[in-house]
Amino acid sequence: MAEGQRVRIIAKGVPQAGEQDTYNLRKGDAEIVTSDEYNAGKVEAELPRIFLTTLTLGLQFNLAVEISFDGGVSYKQFPMISPQLVP
Repeated sequence: MAEGQRVRIIAKGVPQAGEQDTYNLRKGDAEIVTSDEYNAGKVEAELPRIFLTTLTLGLQFNLAVEISFDGGVSYKQFPMISPQLVP
């Protein structure tokens, strides 16, 4: 990770209404790693409860992290995690 590098964090799940829904936790200028994040050695993001409440209980949802090494022209996806949504 480097200061100024672009990092996306994306959540995808199945809402109670059916089709898959996507929520970008870091998008646009928020993708850019700040000096504070770089110095801390970590990037943090919060998944809003309102997004989670729309998803179907008992199913897994996916969290993906993508990093750009070329200023946002392309992104490399890291291994996805898929926690199960429980009540």
